[in-house]
Amino acid sequence: MNNQSYNFENHHVYFSQAHDFDILFCVGSGFISKLIMWFTKGSFSHVAMVCNFDGVAYVMEAQKNGFRLKKPIDWSNKYNYKFIVVRKNHINGELSKMKQRRALMLGTRYDYYSFIVSFPRQKWIRFINRFRKYKIQDYPSINSEKVIRKVFCSESILYIFGLLKTMLSPSEALPYMLENGFSIVTISKPN
Repeated sequence: MNNQSYNFENHHVYFSQAHDFDILFCVGSGFISKLIMWFTKGSFSHVAMVCNFDGVAYVMEAQKNGFRLKKPIDWSNKYNYKFIVVRKNHINGELSKMKQRRALMLGTRYDYYSFIVSFPRQKWIRFINRFRKYKIQDYPSINSEKVIRKVFCSESILYIFGLLKTMLSPSEALPYMLENGFSIVTISKPN
């Protein structure tokens, strides 16, 4: 995917219209963001989520200090991400479980081991499996109801929506979510 094919949202316009459980697929301009996109051969380096408490929007995300809430203005000023917005088409009966999983995620530590060791290992195994008659399982199946102790950004979001089955980078998570009842949302500027 190429970033030029996306219409990135304006931070101030978006956060005035943010919905609870909106997902923000982000592109950063820093070294780590560029390294993530290079390594994953993807268009996105980070995933965050919007959380509304009493009509006030916050950003929830997994960063080096763990899975935390941030005020949108602080998040925008610190990271200055460009982002697209993805929204679940129908939440209905899933809302209670999603809120419960989201609450469980708060304070979860960042998973450096998976990001630095397991994720590259998974990529290597997938590459080798192309040439093998007997395939190696690349990543054990994950039970979305299990309490997770450490996460990286895309894992945390997939877990909250009950979609965490395998380890996916931010760029791999987007098409997976679009196939599972999510849509890219364009935010219009208020009149």
